[in-house]
Amino acid sequence: MKTLGIIGQGKFGQFIASEMEGVFRIETYDVSNSEAQFHRVSECDYVALAIPLEAYQAVLPKLAAVISPKSVVIDVCSVKLRPLEFTTKYLPNNDILSIHPLFGPATTPDGIAGQKVIIIRDIGSFQLHADAQKFFEKLRLSVIQLDADNHDRGMAELHALTYYVASALSDFGVSERPISTPSYDKLVSLVNLYNVHTQALVETIEKGNPYAAEMRTKLMQSFQKIDQQYSINPFDDDKTDKAK
Repeated sequence: MKTLGIIGQGKFGQFIASEMEGVFRIETYDVSNSEAQFHRVSECDYVALAIPLEAYQAVLPKLAAVISPKSVVIDVCSVKLRPLEFTTKYLPNNDILSIHPLFGPATTPDGIAGQKVIIIRDIGSFQLHADAQKFFEKLRLSVIQLDADNHDRGMAELHALTYYVASALSDFGVSERPISTPSYDKLVSLVNLYNVHTQALVETIEKGNPYAAEMRTKLMQSFQKIDQQYSINPFDDDKTDKAK
């Protein structure tokens, strides 16, 4: 049985370990573990980076010092351009599988079958990509191949925009009410989904994607435009009296 080492035991690291149990022999490492355990993880056939983007520059040089050139490194970060830079810089001798699973523990209560995973074409060998696609299809995942730039451009709208709106709704105080409507319940569901994710993940999505800031600016411009439209109120009593 092939071995899978997972660096990082946050929610997603634990999720990977749970889903891959029985498929690989698994070793895990977290900051509370020993250096010996880090070495065991680095010797695995596959080494998955289940860490926030901000940790890459600390973890990758440490990993580069001990990892075997035969080990395949799996990057599962939610953004891709910055991890691509870091993995290329620090792990030039390893084959890199850069993927973005478009799901997680909060969105797969019934299992991962039918979910989507993106393979990034910019890095990693052709054979690795082909093997990964076959493996994911066996798991009944839908596989999409993209380059890193198009991935981040798309995720700025699909991912960063969603979490930006959700964070604002959460800060505003959107929550369950005794009296509600179906449309309001959708907002509550979005906030609830946002609240189960770590702040590190949200910051990776918002700060690690070079196109996210532009998307947030466009959204704020739309809010301002709509607010101006609603500021012209035909039902204003003062304006009605003046008209008379």
